[in-house]
Amino acid sequence: MGVNHRHSYDKTKVERMGKIFATIDFERNEKYLSEQYRNRDKAAPCGTFTIGGKEFQVSVAELRKIAETAEAGAEIVEKSYKLGMLA
Repeated sequence: MGVNHRHSYDKTKVERMGKIFATIDFERNEKYLSEQYRNRDKAAPCGTFTIGGKEFQVSVAELRKIAETAEAGAEIVEKSYKLGMLA
């Protein structure tokens, strides 16, 4: 089961959030070992990140980079709005 429970979204109700909003999710790899996390095995896939109908096997480092990039993108849009730079 994914963290966002994307299968339970009523797509007509979340449409205003964006066309891929209901497709974003993460499912933990059940075979990911505690030793891999403890030893910081950066390449070991800890789960599957899903967006737009595509699935990506990702490591913890990649998950953190995805989150960092998404947060930076949201900040850029917000700052652009505040500076009146949006069309």
